[in-house]
Amino acid sequence: MSPAFGPRDMEDEDFEALPAAIPGLDRTCDARPSSPEVEEWCQRSCTQLLAFLRMRAEFEAIDFNVYKAADAMNTWSSCPTAHRGIVLARIAQRLRQLPQDSASLHTARRLLVNAEYVSRTYVVDINLTGYLASGTSYAPWFHMGTVHRIVIEKFPEILDINEPDAVASREELVAALKHYLSLDTAASGLQFRRLRRPSWSSLDMSASLFADADILRITEAPGLLDHGGVESPARDRMEQLLHLGQKYLLQAYLHTKARAPPSWTEMHGIIATVGRSAVPLFDLLDRLDSQVIEGLHLRDSVTHISKPFFAHLLPTRNVESNHVRSVLDLHCDRVFKDQVDEHRGQPITVVEVGAHLGGCILYALTHSHHKSRGLAIDAYFPAVAALRRTAESNEMKERLTVLEHFVCANQSHKYSLVFDETGVLSQPGWQDVSEWQEDVEKLPEIKECTSLDSILQSKGFGQVDILRISVLGREYYALQSAEEALASGQVKVVAVSILRDNSAPAKIAQLLQSHGYKLYFNEHTDEAVVRVLSDREQIPEGTLTLVALYHPLH
Repeated sequence: MSPAFGPRDMEDEDFEALPAAIPGLDRTCDARPSSPEVEEWCQRSCTQLLAFLRMRAEFEAIDFNVYKAADAMNTWSSCPTAHRGIVLARIAQRLRQLPQDSASLHTARRLLVNAEYVSRTYVVDINLTGYLASGTSYAPWFHMGTVHRIVIEKFPEILDINEPDAVASREELVAALKHYLSLDTAASGLQFRRLRRPSWSSLDMSASLFADADILRITEAPGLLDHGGVESPARDRMEQLLHLGQKYLLQAYLHTKARAPPSWTEMHGIIATVGRSAVPLFDLLDRLDSQVIEGLHLRDSVTHISKPFFAHLLPTRNVESNHVRSVLDLHCDRVFKDQVDEHRGQPITVVEVGAHLGGCILYALTHSHHKSRGLAIDAYFPAVAALRRTAESNEMKERLTVLEHFVCANQSHKYSLVFDETGVLSQPGWQDVSEWQEDVEKLPEIKECTSLDSILQSKGFGQVDILRISVLGREYYALQSAEEALASGQVKVVAVSILRDNSAPAKIAQLLQSHGYKLYFNEHTDEAVVRVLSDREQIPEGTLTLVALYHPLH
């Protein structure tokens, strides 16, 4: 199967490819008479369009089949939520393509009017509390914010009406909000409205209230009701803050309309309301619309056949969290899944280094046997905490051990946390600061090395059926730290992520070969794998998986 759409790391089975044509489809999904085949196609097309929009990607990233589906169905009537999102994504695409000159101003203004028409309902017509409590639809705030950002970058004069005075109190608020938006955790009790000053505008108040609501959502009231969330006083307070925040946002909107010149008659939406303010309102609303618990229906699961699986995610635009929210499935590569599927019905022991939110090890434990057990290791504490919550929510605490360690061979090395930007998404990474001359202790979140051998011994993992290592290019050093387990045949199958910028891709293959493992990578085996990995130009783009099977006599 070919993937229906998505970033380069999307897997083939994430979505079924749309058929090229369906007999009886007359360019609209609401045409009558219909047929079960047409109805199924339309429903699947709508689901895929919404998933693309939730990916928070640029319109250019959409797969041709999904793009064709958007044109082949009447999205306004049969998939109205996707219709609004596709319109906003296309407007953003068109704005990007416009030359940055005075001749394009008229076109840019017309595009902005169209975006306002689509988005104004989220200020005036909906109950924001109810909307955010009903689940993720198509990340509307992200797509509105994208339009707003492009207009500010290329045609700022269009939004000159609503530029607030640069006062110190607002600068303090903006700095605090932007810092908060970069965090995957929040301190319980933190309140932005305590920063309130008399000079704050209605928009400032709205943003501070939304931020306070989000803090409660993350710390005390996560998840949707009946989908991992529960009734509580904290949830009531969160909803009150959302309601009050929307009141201030509506007030800001009315203020903008009241003082707008006649030429602004058609500028009647949230983008004009935000104007040239530095307050990150769209980012705040998009964060509120990014669920931190998603109820998944795992296909072909052994342990969750008739009940949902609750995956705990991070609130930021994180690569793995974004994938789960988009396709409503665990984030794991097909090669690893195939290794797990070969053990279906058998209890196995799985260890994952660089587990992050646990997509692969969770797949192994839910698709092999209810007595399978696992050990997940990651250095990023917010991800470790989220994975522990996932284990607890799904009654897996006895089967899944989650540890916070930085795994590598040289225990004198130190690493500092950094964030790698991947388009609009981010991924936590680590920088080697072992030889830094300045004060290393002032750097954020310093980690020292722990060997995988020592972890396996201390936690009593004698035999490992599958070991997965995916640590953003440092796979060789993590694998080095497990040489004792590899040499003894303690690990039966190794699955290692391979990227062009791996520290030593050929050494990974050679190390495994030296301990009696047979290699498989991208249709190559053994020495052919070593040759391919010795020439970085031969390594395909993206992330692939090298599989090594313990077979000392091969």
